[in-house]
Amino acid sequence: MTVFISYRRADSDDIVGRIYDRLADRFGREAIFKDVDAIPLGTDFRQVIDTAVGNCQVLLAVIGRDWLTVTESDGSRRLDSPRDYVRLEIESALERGIPVIPLLVRGATMPQAADLPLAIRDLAHRNGISVRSDPDFKGDMERLIRAIEQLIPNAEVFNPSRRGSNTVPLPNFKQDEKKRILKDIEIYQKEYNGLTEDIDSVVANLETAETNLTRRRLKVQIRLLEEERQPVEDKLKQLQAKLAGLD
Repeated sequence: MTVFISYRRADSDDIVGRIYDRLADRFGREAIFKDVDAIPLGTDFRQVIDTAVGNCQVLLAVIGRDWLTVTESDGSRRLDSPRDYVRLEIESALERGIPVIPLLVRGATMPQAADLPLAIRDLAHRNGISVRSDPDFKGDMERLIRAIEQLIPNAEVFNPSRRGSNTVPLPNFKQDEKKRILKDIEIYQKEYNGLTEDIDSVVANLETAETNLTRRRLKVQIRLLEEERQPVEDKLKQLQAKLAGLD
């Protein structure tokens, strides 16, 4: 089992540390993904986050009072940027159909759909839970843990005496990335092969064409097919180079 915690440091860093510790006590630290704490040094954090979201079974979207309004240095709202990592995390989970639980902290309320970017507007319709400070923290976390266990019936309770035997490690990001690239290569290779067959078929027709008009039309068709195939070929080369770089 993997639980992904999505949050903004500027908005909820303090309480997220406590949430992480409580979940780790229950399920084991290997089962909880919390941004940079789980990302290997020297790796592309965007790829690691995307892979981790794809492999998690539930995403916790921690929302504080400033979650909606945190801004960039130019004054623009961070959430409106397509490159905002919190937005990307939630968007990736929603697209994959992964359960997303909004965690309302520091007195925050659920954001309205109209206040969210279109890509994550469905977040406004997810049932959330408030996680308050003491003396309510313990009870709120128990409610959250029960909700996670209902979503993931096979979730194991962490037992320190069995460390290393039954805990579920975080995904092998390098191996997962290889699998994703190989799948993309397969898709692009099929497209490339199909276009090549189309070109060969038109070339065969060109060799037997009886009129100049037909030959001109076939040559145009070949050129268009080759133009369509070129970016596919370029993408294949990029993916193959990327795959080789992971070895």
